[in-house]
Amino acid sequence: MPFKRANYDGFSGVCQETNRVLDSLDKSYNNSTMKQNSGASEEPEHILHEVASGQELREKYGLYAENRPELHLDVAKVPAQLYHLIPWAEKFGISDDLIRADVLEQTPSQELAKMKAAVDPYIGKIFEWLAGPESGGPDYSDEDIAFSSLAEAVEECD
Repeated sequence: MPFKRANYDGFSGVCQETNRVLDSLDKSYNNSTMKQNSGASEEPEHILHEVASGQELREKYGLYAENRPELHLDVAKVPAQLYHLIPWAEKFGISDDLIRADVLEQTPSQELAKMKAAVDPYIGKIFEWLAGPESGGPDYSDEDIAFSSLAEAVEECD
């Protein structure tokens, strides 16, 4: 039973994390079905069993701004017209929704306004790049993920 993939107006970059999880679930489902049909009783390792609120997950796993990943993007993997946005992507291009939300909440509104003003005019270029030949995956670079997450951060600033 394949899970439906997310895709917004032909741009799948924003949905890459969701699609990766769904790919894992598809594999787990297929493995589980094969094991059930073969009489095996072990559950696949990758089935997600935990359902909780964002706050519960944040507390349990420490998904706070102070635990954010440190990003160091490779300029060679970013289109030249977006080089100047790399510092913003390194700061706000956090793929975890809960950590990114905490970072945005703790960032002064003046800095968020500067980030939004710097990135907004280039959102189309970011989406165009992310929807390019590698957009179908299965592997996404740290740069792809950071810029996709930066676009989400800009949207979440509104």
